[in-house]
Amino acid sequence: MLCTRYMGEPARSSVGKPASRFIKSAHAVQDLLGIHQDAIQAERHVRQFLKYSTSVRAGFVAGRMAERQRQRCRNVSKEIKPLFKALLKRGKQAWE
Repeated sequence: MLCTRYMGEPARSSVGKPASRFIKSAHAVQDLLGIHQDAIQAERHVRQFLKYSTSVRAGFVAGRMAERQRQRCRNVSKEIKPLFKALLKRGKQAWE
């Protein structure tokens, strides 16, 4: 996604507003993908921590943290579809 956004940047001067809209849409999709990746990595780290923890309290808190990261992934899944559709539409408008 990063590549798509940066490839559109040089076209901004020749394509104008359609390229700017495409870049803005690509940036929004890229931000959501970053949130999703961060949530996956955070859950992975929490689970890694659990392998070495014997505390019941730590286990409970870690479980809550892992669930929160899964919720972040679900939220991104809901939000990304319309943003990705907008990105495709803006790409067609800019380069067709």
